[in-house]
Amino acid sequence: MSDKSSVRQDDAVIPALTAANFHSTVKDCEGPLLVLVKAGWCHHCDTQLGILRGLLREKQDDLSIYTLSADNERELLKALKIFGVPTLLYYRHGLLVRKKVGVHSAGKVTAILDEIRPWSPDETKAHRHRGLLEKLLGKRESTKPSGS
Repeated sequence: MSDKSSVRQDDAVIPALTAANFHSTVKDCEGPLLVLVKAGWCHHCDTQLGILRGLLREKQDDLSIYTLSADNERELLKALKIFGVPTLLYYRHGLLVRKKVGVHSAGKVTAILDEIRPWSPDETKAHRHRGLLEKLLGKRESTKPSGS
């Protein structure tokens, strides 16, 4: 018998979020929080889940990992603008700071976590705003004059 409120792989239990507890869980988390948006039919999601399970077994004491079912939480996925699975949502201080679609290696996930882990609440807000501006305006090249 399986518990539908969490995903159990070997000894690592990854709790499942729902629309009812998503926002409070994200807001209340002290350390980095990672959400895997997955679907039951998605084999790539299973691959990503295995990678995250490995991270939990390693050294990530301050890391919280959750799953979110694309099959059961469609309205929440629309609100989060998630259009593909697997999707990794990286939160820091209750704010979404990265969204990555597809399967990502343990090294890539760890690199992002290592980048966001030391951020203070103010740094998190600044990085979030910079990311939103880059999306709206596009990444800008340096405005320094060249070779004058």
